[in-house]
Amino acid sequence: MASPTLGGDNPLITVLARAIYDFVADRPVSLAVASASELQQYELRVERIDRSFRARIDQLLAQSHAAGTSASPIRGSSDYWTHGVVCYFNAGGQQPATRGVNQRAMLQACDPELCDMVQETLAFAGRPDRRWNTSEE
Repeated sequence: MASPTLGGDNPLITVLARAIYDFVADRPVSLAVASASELQQYELRVERIDRSFRARIDQLLAQSHAAGTSASPIRGSSDYWTHGVVCYFNAGGQQPATRGVNQRAMLQACDPELCDMVQETLAFAGRPDRRWNTSEE
């Protein structure tokens, strides 16, 4: 029986990435910090995810389709973001023949703007490298 980490996308990373998009990308843009508890996210270099995040993902997806560089058969912005996060963490399993891109290095080469956005959004620049599977890079 194939290992679940090698057979397909890691379900945990997939669900978390989709949740980031589906549950917070429709929040209104907040121009004011309401409380000290909201301030903490900015101190940690994490930006608030809101409608501007969704608009940026939509723009990157449109550019990717127009340039013919879409990392995989994408059905919409949520799938595009989710696939980018899965690739960023090398959690794409062994599906390069059907999906084209399944690891960070491949994503960086194919769609560097999406790769950079994942890194920026999740605030991983300058942090220890976290990847599900590093054996294939």
